Amino acid sequence: MQKCEIFVGNSKVSSHFFCPALSLVVLNIVLCDCSSNAVQQRTVSARTKPAFTQPVFVPSISGKQKEAWRSIKVVHVQVRQSYPQMGRYSLPFISVLRRVLKHAGIRTRKRGSRGTISIIAVGKALSKIYRRYEYFDYQKARPQLSGEPVRLYTGAEVSGEIRLSAPNSSPAVTHFRGRNDPGYTVIGRPMTPDRAPFKEAFYASDSFVQRLLQTLYAVYGYPFLAKALKDREPKVRSHAFEILFKRRSEPKASALLIDIIDQGLYDVKQRVRVIKFAAANCTGNRDRVRLTLESVLRNRNRPVDLRDASARGLGVIKDGR
Repeated sequence: MQKCEIFVGNSKVSSHFFCPALSLVVLNIVLCDCSSNAVQQRTVSARTKPAFTQPVFVPSISGKQKEAWRSIKVVHVQVRQSYPQMGRYSLPFISVLRRVLKHAGIRTRKRGSRGTISIIAVGKALSKIYRRYEYFDYQKARPQLSGEPVRLYTGAEVSGEIRLSAPNSSPAVTHFRGRNDPGYTVIGRPMTPDRAPFKEAFYASDSFVQRLLQTLYAVYGYPFLAKALKDREPKVRSHAFEILFKRRSEPKASALLIDIIDQGLYDVKQRVRVIKFAAANCTGNRDRVRLTLESVLRNRNRPVDLRDASARGLGVIKDGR
């Protein structure tokens, strides 16, 4: 046995006699230290990675097509929807389309119409095999645990196209694809395709409703979007809000967003997002934003999260002066 000295970093570990076990322990400490530094470096680099921003969808409509549609006040609607896995089934394409078209000042009629809106849609139920899951048995009035693996239709997809045809102009076509993927949570026992969540896919992101609003906004602009923000269907309002919020840097969009802050039609989280943006970017509307936030803050009937965001927004406006 010989006396040796072992250095770890800037510190020295002394040993009167050479010991292989001690050498292995120190070597393990050095390797762990190096690996932890590598993990820390990877963590720092991952945190500094810029966040991905989803681009704004812009329908492919030319200037000539827009001019042709702005002169149309009455249209004929054609809807063809099919669901190969089921028999007779339908989604509210016609009722939603008629209501949304009213926001653009357009009526639907079979005769005497100059334009045509054609919708072709195909629905597909998505299934997944669940080995064990919990469901509520209404006959026994208590939750039950399934025994054997079973295939459940807990997802759905609705895809197709929206075709706008006007005289003396080529058709404008917009494709949509709404999807609700099968999840880990089971609600009920959807053992047949007709019990799949088609309505969730109908209102999902990139669905018919969202693409319809984006297409009509491309033709009729902010006046249409201002009326769509007051639609009676909450999911239609939500899609209109998202379209508007993605264009929040434009003056007309920011003015409409400020009106949303104190309206109970919208979700609290959406209004909090507007408050954060308006407080930090209220160069031309400083007094209007300040008065709106003060009104929300004084009203004790408003949600706590909304009043708290208003207080923070007023602080941001005050510090920016």
